[in-house]
Amino acid sequence: MSGQPSKEELIQHFQLLCNQQRQLQTKLAEIRMEKGEHEIVAETLKNVSADRKCWRLVGGVLTERNVGDVLPALENQVTGLANVMTSLEQQMNLKAKEITAYREKHNIMIKGQAPPGAAQAAAKQQGVLVQ
Repeated sequence: MSGQPSKEELIQHFQLLCNQQRQLQTKLAEIRMEKGEHEIVAETLKNVSADRKCWRLVGGVLTERNVGDVLPALENQVTGLANVMTSLEQQMNLKAKEITAYREKHNIMIKGQAPPGAAQAAAKQQGVLVQ
């Protein structure tokens, strides 16, 4: 063998990269939704007396607390979720760059899309088409 991957191997690896990117997008959407829910609850609790009873779900157990205890923890969770979102966005950007570099390196064209570096691709020999 020549040591170069076959078209099937190129396609499999490309699809793996795309699947990894989709997983990151899905996780980011989940975290964004969770953060939004936490923000709504925190905003509602800001207008309530700190002594008022409220309940919080902790590890599947509903615990009785007061707003003064729950609100700071909730705000910390919102901050933590925002940090996770930033990290996921960075990972997605890196994955997008990795996918683009892989496409360019192996001259992979996606059906219905112009290949990356279309001017350069015209000068190269035929690439791999992914549907």
